Amino acid sequence: MNTINSAVHDVKNTAAHAIEGAEGLAGEAKSGFLDTISKITKVVSTLRSLDSDDLLGYAGLQRRSRLSTAATFGAGIALGAGVALLFAPTSGAKMRKQIARSFKALLDSEREDVSAVKTAITEKVNGVFDKVKDVKHVLDNKIDHIKHDVAAR
Repeated sequence: MNTINSAVHDVKNTAAHAIEGAEGLAGEAKSGFLDTISKITKVVSTLRSLDSDDLLGYAGLQRRSRLSTAATFGAGIALGAGVALLFAPTSGAKMRKQIARSFKALLDSEREDVSAVKTAITEKVNGVFDKVKDVKHVLDNKIDHIKHDVAAR
């Protein structure tokens, strides 16, 4: 019986040491897990506070203004059109004539637009002059009536 009691006692001691070791490991795992969660929370918080300009800055980039983007896009279109014209399967003389016709049509269109604007401005200015003349005529009439009334007294 002494051997059985000794064996049970050894088993209890071993179990107690195993439980203490498991509790220690569980505590370390819990602490490590909480540290990891804390670090992840800090990273998520930092990422949430970043805006697109910060992210672009980390990549060595920056935003462009819409105007410069539009200007770059327009320049790219013009350059592409010029290259397309140069590599088009037509002769140089024919291409120059087509380009000259296109520029002439563009200039004619611009002249028509300028002429239309000039006509509209002239009409507006003439309208203002006519209104000024009308106001002057009304004022002249009122001044004549006032002079007549003063002379009559």
